[in-house]
Amino acid sequence: MRKIIFMVVVVMGSLAYAGDMIKNVYIEKLDNGVTAIVKERKDTQAVAIQVWFGVGSVFEKDNERGLSHFLEHMLFNGTKYTRPGEIEKKIEEKGGSINAGTSTDFTFYHIEIASPFWEESLQYLYYMTTAPSLTEKMIQKEKPIVLEELNRHLDNPKSVLWDTYNKLAYRVSNYRHPVIGYRETIEKFSQKLVRDYFYSHYVPSNTYVVVVGNVNRKKVLRKIKETFGTVEGQYYRPEKVPLEPPQKEIRRKIIKKSQITRAYVAIGWQAPSINSKDSFTANVLEEIFTGGRTLRSVSETQRNRSCSGCLRRVSIPQRHRSVSVLLRYTTIKG
Repeated sequence: MRKIIFMVVVVMGSLAYAGDMIKNVYIEKLDNGVTAIVKERKDTQAVAIQVWFGVGSVFEKDNERGLSHFLEHMLFNGTKYTRPGEIEKKIEEKGGSINAGTSTDFTFYHIEIASPFWEESLQYLYYMTTAPSLTEKMIQKEKPIVLEELNRHLDNPKSVLWDTYNKLAYRVSNYRHPVIGYRETIEKFSQKLVRDYFYSHYVPSNTYVVVVGNVNRKKVLRKIKETFGTVEGQYYRPEKVPLEPPQKEIRRKIIKKSQITRAYVAIGWQAPSINSKDSFTANVLEEIFTGGRTLRSVSETQRNRSCSGCLRRVSIPQRHRSVSVLLRYTTIKG
């Protein structure tokens, strides 16, 4: 689902200059560079509000590994206008939910709530993403939490599988590094590093505000302009991601651990980026290889009861040429 949403945001961002309506989705780029995306839905009583930033682990320097994810945590630790935990409490009191996510190319924050509360929810996301406290006290408080998340990540065989796979698939680009980062970098995060990273990446020209639900488009746009439209910041120029050279040999690695009772297997191929027309052909091939329940690879393993969860396909469509992959992912009982 994240793949689909992100593709929409990237494509729409390239179109939004004056105010366009595309299939009942209104897109407008504000004067300060923020992109507003609004879709009215009168068939629901709910609203989904998201704020996206085109920043993730692929743009991190060596001493910043894991900082995009760490910063996501930090934005829940109080703002210039609210205390730590206050926003989550207010949203949950009204029956809503609030969360966030970080990936290689993006970070996003979202609230799902009943439509009468859309305005204050948008205000809360504005506070979080433009005026976080980022205090030294909260940075030190959050480090053990993120490090424990890292420990769980390293204890999960699926996480080890993907980390190993990425290091094999990517040799020159930052896609080879895990989004969560490394213990040695997380422990050294300073307040200056965190604040510098925030103010250089969380800028208007790198911000997408998305509102979908039972709302009035004009009122939503007015509110976005009154909040996100007033933010100042330098124009965002993302770091260039080096291109992967063509792969000329099979790369493989086998990890054996006695405490794991089943095998996890991932097989991947280099593929075009989502900016390429060839990516559509790659999607068709992906479906042929791994789609449907009648594939021989699926039916054989299920008939022999040797596969739990069996064959899954996982697409990783990156924005940069020569760094995308198509994957086949299988879990086999021991």
